[in-house]
Amino acid sequence: MVSDNSATGDGGGIGAKLGTLNLSNSTVSGNTAKDDAGGIDIVEGSVSLSSSTVSKNQAGDKGGGLRIREGNVSMRNSTVSDNSAGNEGGGLWSAESPIRLLDSTVSGNVAAGPAGGLDVVDGSVTLSNCTVSGNSAGKQGGGLRVRAGSASLNNSTVSGNTADGDGGGIILIEDSSGRFSRSLISGNRVTAGFSGSELFNDPVTITANDFNLFGHSSLTNAQAMVGFTPGSDDITATSDGTNSAPLNAILESVLKNNGGDTETLALVDGSPAIDAGGADCSSMDQRGVTRPQGNACDIGAYESVSATKLSAKMDR
Repeated sequence: MVSDNSATGDGGGIGAKLGTLNLSNSTVSGNTAKDDAGGIDIVEGSVSLSSSTVSKNQAGDKGGGLRIREGNVSMRNSTVSDNSAGNEGGGLWSAESPIRLLDSTVSGNVAAGPAGGLDVVDGSVTLSNCTVSGNSAGKQGGGLRVRAGSASLNNSTVSGNTADGDGGGIILIEDSSGRFSRSLISGNRVTAGFSGSELFNDPVTITANDFNLFGHSSLTNAQAMVGFTPGSDDITATSDGTNSAPLNAILESVLKNNGGDTETLALVDGSPAIDAGGADCSSMDQRGVTRPQGNACDIGAYESVSATKLSAKMDR
């Protein structure tokens, strides 16, 4: 455990340059930095997190949990939660870096400025079987903001994030690109006067039409999504969408330990996301439950399975 340290500059908990940092079954928590990177600071290097937690760290400027510049991050079965930044990237801030998260959760992070959960600048982020929930931003991008970069979401869930600006769930700006596959983006919010509760796109090339679910019945398509129209293979659960449904009929609103190493948002019985993800999905969900459990895969990070079957289906 790396905890309760402080830095007058960058990197409150761990700082690494031109090297490789591997953390397994580790916790980086309660560290502070006056400037950037309350928890972990990586410059021109790489960091790999496995079954680890980065939580309750604070940065005066960018990257409450982690900051990465000209490096790369690989995260598996890990959690970035309850970190805070005085400016951008409450959970993680990156520049010119590829970020890859698998079977991981980014939750409860806060940025006074943009990007409560993840902030990606001139780089890329790939989320596979991940949950981004309960993050908040004082400006745009409650869950994820991408500037001049790219985002790929596969079988991931983005819900319960808030922004005091555009893009409650996700905002993609400055000639970025996005690709969504079998992902659930529903239940995110913006404060009055702003747009794109679920997704804000300005101007971005987005590829979807691949069994995603967007919105819920308390929003119209125009309120949920700005600059983006889902494809015919996607579900819009908005009031004027293809399969209108209230949020509480889609998924639970509170993160829980539903099995596996990280907390998830469970689908509720009868959710339009169940068996709606086609057959060509990842072999397991975020928890390690085998896909599919029904006639087809479920949309998002969580594969619905009855409690009586759960213990037999866990693969880790």
